[in-house]
Amino acid sequence: MRNAVFTFTDIFNVKDHVILKIIETMPQKEIAIALIGESTEIRKRFYKNLPNLEDAHNLREEIKYSDREMTARIKIQEKMLALIATDPEYKNYRFQSRFPLFGDFTAYLTRRSENETPYGFAAQGTPSSSFFKSQNGEQALEEIKQKNKAEGHESFCIPNTKIQLVNFSVCPECGQTYSFKALMLYNMNPKLDPAYKKGKDSQLRHDARMFCSKCKKYFLPTLLVVEEVPKNEVQFLGIMQTLNAIEDHFEALGYAVLSRNETNLLKSDGITTREFRDLKEDERNSFAAEVFAHENISPPSKILKGIRNDTFLKELESKPMLINNLLQYSNKPEIALNLIQGTNVEKNDVLFGKWR
Repeated sequence: MRNAVFTFTDIFNVKDHVILKIIETMPQKEIAIALIGESTEIRKRFYKNLPNLEDAHNLREEIKYSDREMTARIKIQEKMLALIATDPEYKNYRFQSRFPLFGDFTAYLTRRSENETPYGFAAQGTPSSSFFKSQNGEQALEEIKQKNKAEGHESFCIPNTKIQLVNFSVCPECGQTYSFKALMLYNMNPKLDPAYKKGKDSQLRHDARMFCSKCKKYFLPTLLVVEEVPKNEVQFLGIMQTLNAIEDHFEALGYAVLSRNETNLLKSDGITTREFRDLKEDERNSFAAEVFAHENISPPSKILKGIRNDTFLKELESKPMLINNLLQYSNKPEIALNLIQGTNVEKNDVLFGKWR
């Protein structure tokens, strides 16, 4: 395929003989520099193809030194940005922040924390799915994976790692399991709760509960961080809830981001509100369409095509729930990598990587 694009991170998938050719051709110091900040999985491709243990040890040491240089470089850059931030002319800016190394980020994802406040209406007091507290967690997880596979859904994999994000949606009351598709369909049309007084459009953004069709009770689904085996879990959020929760987080800090910043809204001419509503269901099945459909937005001749992502993952470090959910909807590897590396803003990425 002459038109296929190959980036450096695709080294993760090349054959061993190609890795050997690199090792035999290039100086070890250059290889170490090339692997600065890359994932452990990519580095292992080189370690295992080195001719002896001593060479593997030497390359590890060289990379450790390079990593320290990389970390120092990023810290110095952030120090410069912090100085710029002290100037009154830039007081209203948010400044780039990022995880120094890919390994730092993957360690962050797998590190368990149970102190995060659940998101959404009536979330406090609503029972949650929990793989780690379930007596039949392995069985339920396998059942969910089979349902997802049958419906054509593949769990999101963090690029260049073995980490997957898998929905663990099991009713704690009766044990009924739900697929990813079932969660998405429910989030687009939830059971109206009389206790929620702000209407359906608002409930779509603020109610992260799932209503069990079997036992007729609400529960909070979970998103598992799986690295061969489950390592961590956070609350599962729908697309609209993820968007809203991130915007709420930044608004509390005094910033308008994503759809609350008008300059991030990417619109296109040529379709009216009525024409949009008359589109076939499969044509409406996208993030941008979902945003438009669930909001009281009625532009006369423009439709929302996407939302520019002006947030940094590092800014959400205190909210692993938001980071994991944001990643699971980032449907292209390059979009996820840009998020992890903190380059999504400078590359003008669209939220979730979707463009209708």
